Amino acid sequence: MFSSYHFIWLFICAVLICFSLYTVNKKQIPFSKILNVAVAVCILSEMTKIISAIRFVPLNDGTGMVPYLELNHLPLHFCSLQIIFILLLRFAHLHDKSRHTLMAFMYPTCVLGALLALLMLSIYTSSITPEQSFTHPMAYQFYIFHVMLVFFGLCIYRYMGNRMVPKDYFSTMYIIVLLAVVSVYMNSVLAVPRYSAGNVVSIENHTNFFFTYVPPVPIHLTSVFEWLLYLVFIFFLSAFLVALMYLPVFRGRRI
Repeated sequence: MFSSYHFIWLFICAVLICFSLYTVNKKQIPFSKILNVAVAVCILSEMTKIISAIRFVPLNDGTGMVPYLELNHLPLHFCSLQIIFILLLRFAHLHDKSRHTLMAFMYPTCVLGALLALLMLSIYTSSITPEQSFTHPMAYQFYIFHVMLVFFGLCIYRYMGNRMVPKDYFSTMYIIVLLAVVSVYMNSVLAVPRYSAGNVVSIENHTNFFFTYVPPVPIHLTSVFEWLLYLVFIFFLSAFLVALMYLPVFRGRRI
């Protein structure tokens, strides 16, 4: 994190976001076309990730080999879940109220989630090395996908910000809490426990969707109480950051 490769990519990402927003404002591109571009980027991103990350591994009984995608690549992270939401916006016939609530949720979470992902890189610990930043397809997939999310989130506000109300902030926080609770279940379901005398004694492998299992910084939790304090902290941090994104709504102004 924050290597020379990282800073170069951050500069490229900033240029791409600014250029994309400038183009949209200058040419007055309709939201429907932006949504189509977002769908295309999502599809290409997932195809690149699958092709780059999938491995052939032998079956335990020795009868053959099968393709396997490791659990951390499942589209259950905060940012990758936006793929599902983008597809819903494009292809599902949502009720106007449901569509509004979904877009009001996606506006801050696309922007904040993608920006945090770009700053707190996990790709260099789970997929590639920093030296592969410009030679591995996963690097391009990671950065371009998150650039698209920042751009798409800002475009949501550009096209519907004048229809957002302070109540949307609370519906957004409700959805975030709901997804975080679901992630606790998913992290446990997808973990690989080890038993002794019928009791779980260790976890061999685990996911960390929504960072509800392990903090994204080197802090070691040693008890349920410490974990609960950590969850309270990330809740209030999320509430504060989303509130910052909603400041123009609270003040009745557009970005």
